Parts: sequence; C-alpha cells; structure tokens
Amino acid sequence: MRIQELESIITRERAQTQGMISVINQETQQECAELRERGDRIIVEASQAIAEKDSQQSQETEMITDEAMVLKRRNETLIYELGQSQHDVIQATQYAQVEHWSLDLFKTRMIEEENSIRNLSGELTVAQNRGVGFFLRR
Repeated sequence: MRIQELESIITRERAQTQGMISVINQETQQECAELRERGDRIIVEASQAIAEKDSQQSQETEMITDEAMVLKRRNETLIYELGQSQHDVIQATQYAQVEHWSLDLFKTRMIEEENSIRNLSGELTVAQNRGVGFFLRR
C-alpha cells in the first residue's frame, strides 16, 4: 500500500509538474512571440529610419552636386567674360597706342606745316619788300 501511495504521489507530482511545465512552456512561447514581434517592429522601424536617412543623404548629395554644377558653370562664364574683357583691354590699348602714334605724327606734320608756312610767309614778306623796293625804284 505504501508503494501504491508513493506511486500515486509520484503520479500526482508528475501531473502537477507536467501542468507547470505546460504553463511555463505556454508563457515562454508567448514571451518569445512577444519578443519576436517587438524585435520585428524594432527591425522595421530601424529599416525605415535608415531608409529615410539614406533618402535624405541622397537628396542632400544631389542638392550639393547641383549647386556644384551651377557654381562650375558660373565660374566658367566668369572666366570666359574675364578672357573677353582682357581681349577688349588689349584691343583698346592697341587702339590707344595707334591713336597716340597718329596724334604724334599729326602734331609733327602740323609743326612742319607751320614751319613751312612761316618760311613761305617770310619769303613772301621778303619778296614783297623787294617788289615794293623794285616798284619804288622805278
């Protein structure tokens, strides 16, 4: 009888232990499922945050690239305009030099003409004086 009592106690204890194990298994499975869900949500949120950050960085990179291209074109335009301005200055300087040379030549010719006129005027005066003297002598 004692053996039967012990067997009955063991059977009861086994049943209780099995019941507890079953409850613990269910609770563990439920906790694992909750943890998996939570982990999945964290992964989804992290993936979304990463994708958003990548998109933002891509947009920023695109904006920077676009701005760099605008600056490059503006720089090229300014360099071209500078070259044109330098060319214009060179042409203006050459023109001014030619004009200055022409003015110097003109001044020289004017001085020569003035000297020639003075010489002719002097010769005319001499001729008139001789002519007057010639006519007066007669």
